[in-house]
Amino acid sequence: MGTCQSKNAVPDSASVSSLTRKSKGSSNVRNGSPNPPQTRARLDSWANPPTAVPENVTPNPEKRTQGHFQTPPHNTSRSMLESQWKRLWETHSPHLVDPVDVPSVLDMLLDKTINRLSAVQITWLQRKVRATFAALPNSGGSVLAKIVSNQNGQVASDAKLMADKMRLLHPSIWMRVLPVAAWCPSFHTKPTPAPRRNSSNQNLNLSASNLNVPNLATLNGNSDSDSYAWSDLVLRNLELILLHLSNSDWERVTLAASHAAEAAGLEMDVNKRDKGWTMPRPSVVPEITDPAVPPPGVTFQALAAIIALAIEGTRSQRLHLLFYLLLSDLPEFLTLHPAGGAPVWLLETGNNTVVSLASLIHYHYFGNAFLPVQPTAKTRRKHNFVASQSRRPLKIAVKNLHTFLLDIVQKPTEKSSWAEQEPTLSDVESGFPPKLQDRMNVMVPDMYTEDILKSSARLEKSIASYSTDPEAKSHFTLQEFDEWLEHSVDDALLELVMHRIFAAGVLSSHADEARWVASEWALWNQHQQSLTSDIYESNHDARIEDTPTIEAQRSLSMTRSQSPFDDFYNQVWGGIGGVDGGGGTGHGILYCIDQEWWNTWCSYVAWSWVGERPVRKTRLRRPRSLSNYRLVEKTDDDGVYISGALGSYEMMKNGLQRNKDYILVPPGVWNVLYELYGGGPPLPRAIRLLSVKEMDISKDVSGKKKRKEPIYNGNGNEHSGSLGRSGSDRVQRVPRMPDSISVASHPWVVNVQLCDSAQPYRRGDVGLTSIHVMVTPEEPLWRLLSEAVRRFTFDSFKAFGLDGTGRARLWKRTNVMDLKPPMSRYGPWNLLCKNRYATIPNLAVMESNVEHPDINWFVNNWRTYTDDSTVESSGMVNQDRLMLEFAVQNKDGELIWPREAAAKAGHARRLVEEEIEFRRMLQGFDVDGNPMIRPPELIDLKVDAMDSTGRWYPVKILAVDIIDEDTSDEENQFTSRDEDLRVASKRVKVDFSEHGGHIDWIDVESDRLGPAGRFTNETDQQALSRQNGASSVSPEKTKSAIVTKKTNSNISDGGGETAKLCSLPGFGACGLTNLGNTCYMNSALQCISYVPLLRAYLLSNMFKATGDLNRDNPLGTGGKFLEESAELMKIMWCSRFGEKSPIRFKSQLGKFNPQFSGADQQDAQEFLNYMLDVLHEDSNRVRKKPYVEALSDDYVRQHQLNRVGEEAWRRFLRRNRSVVSDVAMGQVLNTVTCPACNYSSRNFDPFNLLSIPIPTVADVIFQCTLYRRATPATCPWVLNRSRRENSSHTRYSFKAGTTRGNGPPSETYVAEQYAITISRLADSGDLRLQLQNLCGIAAARLHLFRLEEFENDGFQPESVLSHRASLIPLNDKEGPCSQLMKKRGQNDASAASVTQIIAYETSLRPRQLTDKPETSDDKSSTENTAPGNATDSDHFLDCLESYGDDAECRVYDSDPLVLAKEVSRRMWPESAEDFILGLRVDAKDQRGNWFSGSVIKVFDDETANGGTDNGDETFKDTRKVSVHFDNFSSKWDETYSIRDFQEGNIQSLFSHATPKTKPTDLLVYHRYDDTSVYFGLPFYASCRSEWTNARAGAHILAQVSRFLYYPPVDPEERKGPQASADPVVERALNESRYYDKIQRTVSELIDILVEYDRKYVRFGLGLSADEVKTVKLSKPPSTFEQLAGELEAKVTDYLALLPFEFRISSMDPLNADKTQGAPEEEMFPFSLNRTIGNFVTARSVVVLCWRPFSKDRSSSQKSSIARSVAYVLPPIQTHKASAEILKKASMNDRSNETKKDNIDSGGVGLGSCLKEFCKEQKLSLSDNWRCPRCKDFREGKQDMNLWRLPDFLMFHIKRFNMSARWREKITTKVNFPLTGLDMSEWCHGTSPALQNRHPDSRIYDLIGVVNHYGSMTGGHYIATCKVSNCGKDGKEEVGYSFNGVGVMNVQFDELDAPSGWRLSRPKAEVNHSKQAATVSAKAVAESAEPLWLQFDDELVEPIPPDIVATEMAYVLFYRRRELSSSNIARYSTVD
Repeated sequence: MGTCQSKNAVPDSASVSSLTRKSKGSSNVRNGSPNPPQTRARLDSWANPPTAVPENVTPNPEKRTQGHFQTPPHNTSRSMLESQWKRLWETHSPHLVDPVDVPSVLDMLLDKTINRLSAVQITWLQRKVRATFAALPNSGGSVLAKIVSNQNGQVASDAKLMADKMRLLHPSIWMRVLPVAAWCPSFHTKPTPAPRRNSSNQNLNLSASNLNVPNLATLNGNSDSDSYAWSDLVLRNLELILLHLSNSDWERVTLAASHAAEAAGLEMDVNKRDKGWTMPRPSVVPEITDPAVPPPGVTFQALAAIIALAIEGTRSQRLHLLFYLLLSDLPEFLTLHPAGGAPVWLLETGNNTVVSLASLIHYHYFGNAFLPVQPTAKTRRKHNFVASQSRRPLKIAVKNLHTFLLDIVQKPTEKSSWAEQEPTLSDVESGFPPKLQDRMNVMVPDMYTEDILKSSARLEKSIASYSTDPEAKSHFTLQEFDEWLEHSVDDALLELVMHRIFAAGVLSSHADEARWVASEWALWNQHQQSLTSDIYESNHDARIEDTPTIEAQRSLSMTRSQSPFDDFYNQVWGGIGGVDGGGGTGHGILYCIDQEWWNTWCSYVAWSWVGERPVRKTRLRRPRSLSNYRLVEKTDDDGVYISGALGSYEMMKNGLQRNKDYILVPPGVWNVLYELYGGGPPLPRAIRLLSVKEMDISKDVSGKKKRKEPIYNGNGNEHSGSLGRSGSDRVQRVPRMPDSISVASHPWVVNVQLCDSAQPYRRGDVGLTSIHVMVTPEEPLWRLLSEAVRRFTFDSFKAFGLDGTGRARLWKRTNVMDLKPPMSRYGPWNLLCKNRYATIPNLAVMESNVEHPDINWFVNNWRTYTDDSTVESSGMVNQDRLMLEFAVQNKDGELIWPREAAAKAGHARRLVEEEIEFRRMLQGFDVDGNPMIRPPELIDLKVDAMDSTGRWYPVKILAVDIIDEDTSDEENQFTSRDEDLRVASKRVKVDFSEHGGHIDWIDVESDRLGPAGRFTNETDQQALSRQNGASSVSPEKTKSAIVTKKTNSNISDGGGETAKLCSLPGFGACGLTNLGNTCYMNSALQCISYVPLLRAYLLSNMFKATGDLNRDNPLGTGGKFLEESAELMKIMWCSRFGEKSPIRFKSQLGKFNPQFSGADQQDAQEFLNYMLDVLHEDSNRVRKKPYVEALSDDYVRQHQLNRVGEEAWRRFLRRNRSVVSDVAMGQVLNTVTCPACNYSSRNFDPFNLLSIPIPTVADVIFQCTLYRRATPATCPWVLNRSRRENSSHTRYSFKAGTTRGNGPPSETYVAEQYAITISRLADSGDLRLQLQNLCGIAAARLHLFRLEEFENDGFQPESVLSHRASLIPLNDKEGPCSQLMKKRGQNDASAASVTQIIAYETSLRPRQLTDKPETSDDKSSTENTAPGNATDSDHFLDCLESYGDDAECRVYDSDPLVLAKEVSRRMWPESAEDFILGLRVDAKDQRGNWFSGSVIKVFDDETANGGTDNGDETFKDTRKVSVHFDNFSSKWDETYSIRDFQEGNIQSLFSHATPKTKPTDLLVYHRYDDTSVYFGLPFYASCRSEWTNARAGAHILAQVSRFLYYPPVDPEERKGPQASADPVVERALNESRYYDKIQRTVSELIDILVEYDRKYVRFGLGLSADEVKTVKLSKPPSTFEQLAGELEAKVTDYLALLPFEFRISSMDPLNADKTQGAPEEEMFPFSLNRTIGNFVTARSVVVLCWRPFSKDRSSSQKSSIARSVAYVLPPIQTHKASAEILKKASMNDRSNETKKDNIDSGGVGLGSCLKEFCKEQKLSLSDNWRCPRCKDFREGKQDMNLWRLPDFLMFHIKRFNMSARWREKITTKVNFPLTGLDMSEWCHGTSPALQNRHPDSRIYDLIGVVNHYGSMTGGHYIATCKVSNCGKDGKEEVGYSFNGVGVMNVQFDELDAPSGWRLSRPKAEVNHSKQAATVSAKAVAESAEPLWLQFDDELVEPIPPDIVATEMAYVLFYRRRELSSSNIARYSTVD
């Protein structure tokens, strides 16, 4: 049955083309491609229209009379046929499909049809099919079982094998599912129950004789089927349609479409159509000589499509399907149809799609009133004759139609049940939830409302009238069928017919839903009706103004709770509301539902309240998912919270009004509606009672004050509290919820976590599970505890004692910042109720009705435990975190607290660690066992020691003795670690004399020694030691106290297999072992394993059953990767393993892609992209990929965007059709506009992983403050001051520089400010070049520093002493700039904030000599000049002449390198008496290396008597010198004798050593007097290494002049009268004169130092001070000591007048290493005999100690306006263009700060990232975009929009940024919502994603995250996944996104099944670990809180939802809240 083997002819054999095909087996049709049929095509002319039946068809007289395939009427003219075809062609030809696209279009049409059903309806259909499978008998494998088993058992076996091997539904399955089969009298399906068996070894026999289906063979062939019952006919035709739709091999349809278009000469490629088509002749009709053989079974997809068409289709589609079902000639028609048997007309109807030209011609030949393009009302009559004048119209028997309608619409009698009148389907389990199952098996005729009864009567009247009409036709054509039903059957009656045939007992009707909701509401009313009456009605006259007191509410709620689980409040699913369901207020829980959705549902089901009349006149579409999206507070770009982070609760918007924005429903009503519609999210809220005053206020605010009116029921009687019901209204009607009942819409939400008894102090304070509890401030604390107890699952093997009760207590998390040291041993947790505990019940015992205290006893206990305190009074606030700790049994059966036990064990562990540290210290080792560099001195060390009597005393170590038994080499005693590596023993000497003992030697390894105070003071440690019975603590004795495992040694565990078993069977939870940097693979695999549908596809091996496994695709791996992925997924979801090592998968992965073969670190996103790509190619249903051209620009320009997008998607599907493309691939609209011609190029690009950027600024902004060097132009008050004291003339009359405009850059400003915008990945070198372009200073002369400012306490904010700055040098090419923006401790550099940069111009200004550079290292001119010889080098003379002139140190800074070399030669000693201090030499050290240095000491060594005898003279050489090397400390000084000079170990300067060309940089700090307060801005001063200290000091003083205060008083006014009448003026003049004196002092001191430095150099060369041009060769004058003395005398006087002290420090005082001691300071020596390069080291800094003003120098009047110090920061001049940039940046900073004040989580929103992805951006020429119109490369403007959204949306957050030099990881936190991501904003306005009006089609919920920890160069990946249930064979339900009643159907039979037992293990032994895992899995399934698991390789642990969104998120996995029903039907398992 089910195949059409007859070969009936086509209308005209002369005008058709023939298709021949060899028939193949059914299994080959499914699993392989059949041979292509041979085709031929011939054209017929219009001149010979067919007028008779073809010759090859034998006419049937009866059929001719009945109208079967009648010849056209004689009045059918040629012109009429032409006109008919023309109109048909003009209307439908634009919708013809390219034959290449036929397979994908048919799939899309099938998917579109299925998507009319919701995901929940598909889920219910799955449940029905699965229940049918479960009810089938199954014969066993033994011979006896086969004998006992009957034929039904064989059918069941075949059905199982068919579903497993081919994914097809056996007829015995789908016929039991659809109610239409129950009407068939030949349908006998009473199965004989038999035990279950494994039928995998059974042979699949699918012959027709073995199929237990009705014998409908008589309906085929030429027999007359009109006389048979309509039920048999409908069932036969339904099977044909299902079988043909199940054949997903559309090759015959494609081939027929291709040949029809070829025969007609139509070019179907849209790119090649020029001006359209020429209308062909309707004569190209394929002939089916050998029709296709459909598969032996029905696919679930086809079954869903037919039900969707019948239940949710349009009227035309429903009537078309009904006509097919009643068509007796359907087999012949399907044989003749060009689709090769596929009923494509059903898919084409109303969908504006014509599959092929052949199908369109069949509309012309056979006639069809239900066309693909439906005519409008105005043109309907115009199209009517098209069908009526067709050549061979299809007809059905009117008799069958009338009988069918009368039987279906017949109303059951009132006294009998529906089951007595309607055939049933045996005792097959219902697919509905258990809560509704008992009411689904027996149908109550609620659909027969008054409207239905009227329609039924009108139908009966119409049938009777038609039967009595003598001219009535016996058969209806499609047109006549439509016309008759138009006035006989309305939409409501048609809905009843379709529901009874296809959905009764499978899907709910509107009447079912209304009845269930009313029943649940009535149940709630019965328990709730006393609430308001007891409180309000009894006191109505008293007008209660306030809400009832808490005590009254508590007592009221207590009186209603009679038994623990018998109260109506326990209908609140998931334990929300506590043990009594009363919630925080004690009055119960209500759910909020969107009022708009509720109104839609009420209209659909004709809902009405008591006193209202239902109205349902027109057919309304069933509402989609239950959407509360409008009520939930969404996460915007700067979201206040992360949506979904509250777990079981969602935040609602503010300002929502009841009965306007939302309606309140009881929990039972929510359960029913959520089971029926899915959607969400659930919004449970606690009931709170309104006072009369509050109700009046709410009415006044709304402006509507209702007057009290009587409420009437349906019968017109006044309602008195009972439910009203009318005679025709079968639905119970309930009254509205009273206004006195409200809810706490915005409660506090407290996070409560369950303490992990095995790890009480686990990382992150994460417990086994965590829940969120809704509370109010005035809520009793015991109610919070009760909800936690109700919702948590306790380990029954540990948590309860022998009496069946347990103990629990609450801990409150404390802010770590609020803790005061020392911290408690319990960490940042405090007990809420100290010194007591709460008793908790064993809920499993209570539910089993075992004798147990009732719930009231526990409530009283909890109230005592909490002392009747409220949530607020206990110190809790919103978002607080609590921990519920429960006591567990130890090995002795006693209940102990895990945290206390862990704290004791931790304390003991710390004692052991201290003991080990003490022992190692005594032996000279550090904590790690390494020998100490400086061991501590043990003598006089205080210790605790035990005397010979065993008593402990505090003593001191008197002596230490080392006994070396093996060797005498003491250096070898530290060659090992710990006791095994020591070769010598050590003992110490202690004295017990003070305690009555004697002196004793004790070995350091003995237990008789201990740390001081351990055993001699009464401490906690000692008390603990005594309790443990130990007199001492040693590593050996206390080793067992160290906790080395995750479990506490004092707590008994439940078994030894915990680490290997799956902790949550049915929910995955299988970790993957890291095989060496494979965390990237593990994390991606974990997230993929929680992607529904794809997971089921892999687990069920569906790719093998459906033939999707593609082994010939060169782009894939031959299907191997797909198979390996499936095998690994099966292991992960087999519910047996807690961790698995993916060795085989990793090995195969390396073979497929060598990139992943090694152990290198990889990118998880790259692996994920590769995995999806390979899975797609390995499962690609396209075996031979054709070449596909892109859409032409002309086509894109001429057609609408939605048509272009559809065509682009079809072209994509030509090469790509797989599970990945169906569920995880979308489309992006990419638009690029040419800036020259404004042409827009539009492309539609597919994607499976959307890479979105973080909205960081591409360019960062630096505020660079430039400080120029001190020059006469920048500091004229010091450096350009006249030498004469009272002269007003300047020293230099030249212009120091030019000024461009009115601001910087200018050489007259000290400080200039610039704003530099630069790329994030630029470096400091690029920044320096940018600054060079702005300021005009060469980049090589700029030094950049990062600025960090600190505040000094104790000073006024306006004081210069109140803050200091720190400079962090930026090295050349340091970067990237994005990292330079970050402050210390700050990880986020994404905001467009301004970073402070300080730039110093180098303080050296070299002279530009004309002949040679001053730094020339030309040895030819110096080496030939021996000491004592003259040199005439022009370069030398120029240096000599310019050095120390009037411009020195003010304008220029000469390098004395050449002069220093010559001075060293000129001063070279010839005898011992010629040694002088300061001589610059090259000296050889002990290792033979040459270094430059200075002679710092000359002395006579009296101990040396070496000498030579020259005749009468005896010269005794005792003279020696000490040489200090440049840039070395004094400890490296060397001593040399005269012999060293003679042997050449010391030579003149730079004769061997290399001169240092880099200047010596000194950091200069400002400090306040002799205090430790540093202030101001430090700076760097660069000095020539060969400068004397005097010259270097002059240079530093010159640079300090930039920071000297310069009062704004004209210098001429300072010369005025000495006194003034105005005191203010007098004080200003005095202050100005004082500062002027300071400036003059500095200027004069600089002159003195430069002058004496010049003299020193000249004297060293043997020149007098006046000689300039002449170089004498005489000996240097002996005036060095005199010269130095004169300088010291002058400098001393001037230093006393300076406002600061000039000091030199040995190291940086602010950044010194404290381990190296305090820095040493001394006064800076302005000496001539030491160079600055020789005097300082690399760590030396200069400290200016600024003096406060002397009191004797300032009068009392002056002191009030005088500054504290003379330091001032120079005024900053801002660059004009930079000012605008800084202004905008400042505004952005303030805006960001304002936003951050309102953000708890920080970071940016995911919406901001999507905006960044979609925003317009400018392409560069390097992007190579070529304008199609300009034909040239342009910098186009690109913007992107989402066009088509997949079911699973994956986002790759682009955290890694690269350039040619730098890489960075952006650590900005992205606030992505856990629920409710609305993608509407980023979809194009005309995209298909927005065509679905229901919002849940664009709402996505998070299911997984791949997190990356670390940097770009190295890191670690961790996955976070939201658990969902799935069986090991892929059985899952994906219609729901949130937990609910019956949502997560865990396969408990699989969980409870034994996993085998080992040898020597008894069968009766209970595996507690497995039972605990089963209990945990059940708890997850029944929990209202979603469970999130964190996968850190093999470590799997739960985490709360509020820590899922972190700044480490890298890849996000989202699922559509309402998955596509077509994908669920295609890829879900049903067996």
